Amino acid sequence: MGNGISHLWSVHKITKDGKQPADKQQKLDVIEKHPEKRQNTFCQFLVNWIIDDLQPFSVVNNPSFRIFCNELDPAFLVPEAKTIKAIIYQAYNFTYPKIVEQIGKEAISVTSRTMSNWGPIR
Repeated sequence: MGNGISHLWSVHKITKDGKQPADKQQKLDVIEKHPEKRQNTFCQFLVNWIIDDLQPFSVVNNPSFRIFCNELDPAFLVPEAKTIKAIIYQAYNFTYPKIVEQIGKEAISVTSRTMSNWGPIR
């Protein structure tokens, strides 16, 4: 009988009374975060949703929203509102001069075509 009890303890960690001893060391579930490129892609999807749905930047600070995102993908680190603002401002500062330049080109093109269609009145 000693061998059976010894086996249960050494292999299965079961004591004479049938209970397993509690682990003294706390177990941690470690989830690796996404590589930077993948994280940035997720951030961009989040920013697009915030803009398209007219959500406030602070939606990312909402505990329920963070829990929701964590349940969908535990490896995605939800950015703070200030990070969302920075991403949007960076996109704006990059895009605004290009839009102004394009509008200027279009205005010159339309003016040129309009002027060339004008001629002497007959």
